[in-house]
Amino acid sequence: MIFFLLSVWQEESVVQMLWEKVHSSLTGMEQMIEIVLMIKKIAYLTAVILITALPAAEAVYAADTGITVNNYITEPEKAFTAQDLRLILDRSLSVNETENAGKEDSSEKNGKEVEKKEGYPEGDTVSGDGADTEDEKNEGSEENGLFIPEEGDEWMLLLVNKQNPIPDDYAPELTDVNGSIKIRSEIALPLSEMFDDAEKDGVSLMVCSAYRSHEHQRELFDRKIRNYTGRGLSYLDAFRIGSYSVIIPGTSEHELGMALDIVTPGYMNLNEGFADTAAGKWLKDNAYKYGFILRYPKGKEYITGIIFEPWHYRYVGKEAAKLITQKDLTLEEYIEEMEYRYDNE
Repeated sequence: MIFFLLSVWQEESVVQMLWEKVHSSLTGMEQMIEIVLMIKKIAYLTAVILITALPAAEAVYAADTGITVNNYITEPEKAFTAQDLRLILDRSLSVNETENAGKEDSSEKNGKEVEKKEGYPEGDTVSGDGADTEDEKNEGSEENGLFIPEEGDEWMLLLVNKQNPIPDDYAPELTDVNGSIKIRSEIALPLSEMFDDAEKDGVSLMVCSAYRSHEHQRELFDRKIRNYTGRGLSYLDAFRIGSYSVIIPGTSEHELGMALDIVTPGYMNLNEGFADTAAGKWLKDNAYKYGFILRYPKGKEYITGIIFEPWHYRYVGKEAAKLITQKDLTLEEYIEEMEYRYDNE
């Protein structure tokens, strides 16, 4: 389909017809302006067709060559489940309890000293450092339908794509879930809650891929390129087509530790079919409640630059996830809206 449409634009008869129409009605500078505007319009329409017809083009290409853009290889034995998450959270909790046990004795002693020193009446409780309680902490604010994260939590809305590479100083704290897969430590609890609630609804979820080092992402991308060039594509074509599914190293969300490829035991394939499974439907309806969004939705390929991936979810925080899902936005659109509001305040 896409190749047919492109060939139509290149047909000499079409170009000749447009030229004759302009030439017969205008002269001089007006003619030049009209030609430029017409060329821009043709370029714009071609771009729209290229983007919207991408899935159809991939299907045609696959039929002709046997090459598909989403022939991912999953390794079920490395995937982690709700039980794995519970185990690492339990371990973390036991470590924290041990550490806090010693701190409580110290803080109790410090608290008494503060009472005496400051002259507070006995029975009143005063924290040694004067910190706000958990309920008083500001965890960000929602302004005009946009959630603005608190200072220090900007990592949740970090935009990474082909135009926005990962910052050089980005260094997340990672949690090793099952010896094979790591995630950013802050998302372990909400992810565990999501998996547990899915189980209560009869849906089993598994993560088959999460954090990837820059080197691992490069290996995946290079393997995709070799796959395509080995079947006759030029390097340029292999790079162009490959980047729609395996993201260029340095621009992949998987390097953040906040992106997850989620599957279910009965469907381990990373393709559009996952959207029709019980797991795919449950995630689409519920993931935002735990701070996760469908990162590459269908119909928004022209914005994300990535094909529809119903298995790929990204953590952005509960407040932002709710707004993004309610408004049917991509992360790119949400960030753009935030920047627009900020620039026009």
